Order: sequence, then structure tokens, then C-alpha cells
Amino acid sequence: MPKVRKAKKSARGGEYSCVACSEKIVKGQEYYEWSFFRQRPRRQHTSHGMPKRSQLTQSNMSEAYAAEEGLAVDIEAANTIEDIKTALSTCRDSIESVKEQYESGYDAMPQGLQDSDAGQESQRKIEVLDEYINALDNAESDIEDFDEEEPDADSPEHQEWQDKHDAALEAAREKAQEPTLED
Repeated sequence: MPKVRKAKKSARGGEYSCVACSEKIVKGQEYYEWSFFRQRPRRQHTSHGMPKRSQLTQSNMSEAYAAEEGLAVDIEAANTIEDIKTALSTCRDSIESVKEQYESGYDAMPQGLQDSDAGQESQRKIEVLDEYINALDNAESDIEDFDEEEPDADSPEHQEWQDKHDAALEAAREKAQEPTLED
């Protein structure tokens, strides 16, 4: 992974664009900068936060990291338990796709290369992705559905139903956030 540094734009030097919002980084603004071997630096306003793991790698794992980052955003935006289950399923499908890429790459390696450090690293990533897929499946199956019918908004039972719904949604959020992609 590249080293990330924090900098402040001076008046000299060329114009930079933020990779997150495509706006110019102007004099006096702080930004994060990182670069990959023999490539131009990438820059991002500090207001967007530190670069994410998916931005700091060029391997197939960047897709897996992006799926995990998307899952976190989707879980926070979810209004129903079904939304959370859909987010888990979508993330699982993306992770499965990355795992298949690693498996096909490993299978295409000659036997001698499969036994090398590169082959063992591919196997390790396949195992990590498989564990994450299982964790996502377990989280999805552990989340309990909330099947109570919503009463009329004017009825006295509506606030009680809303409280139960909110508690179930928060419990589902916590359960869905448990799986993490270890590397």
C-alpha cells in the first residue's frame, strides 16, 4: 500500500484535482496525497476523510474493499430490515465475484507457481474472502424479520410499533456490521 501524506496546497506548483469530488484543490486547502509505484500522485480533500482501503490498492482486493465500504454506507442508509438484508446480499455477491477472480487466477498458474509465495498469497486471499462470505451469510440469517403490521399513524399503538421497529432495525444494523474483511 502506498504511504499517505497530508499536505497544504501552496501557490506554486500545478493544479490538482480531488479524486473524490473532481474539484480543484486551491491554495491553502489541505489534502491527502498518495501514489503507486511509477504513477502520478492522487490527491483528495481532507474534508472527504482519509483515503479508503479500496483507493490504496490496485489488486483485485480493491473491489472487495469497495464492496465492504458500500455495505457500511447501505446499512446506515437502510430504513427497513429488508434493506439491510439486501445490502448484505449485494456485498456477498461482489465478494463472491472477487473470490472467483482469485480462484481462476490460481487455477491458471502452473503447478510450480502455485507452490510459490504468489500462489500461497492467492490461496490466503481466497480463504479470507471465503470466511468473509460465510460471515455475511451468517449475519443475514441471524437477522430476525420484523413482520408486525404497521397500525394507522393516528392510532395509539403506532408509537409502540415504531419503537419496536426502530429497536429491531438497530439490532439488525449491529448484526450486519459484525462481519469485517480481514487482510
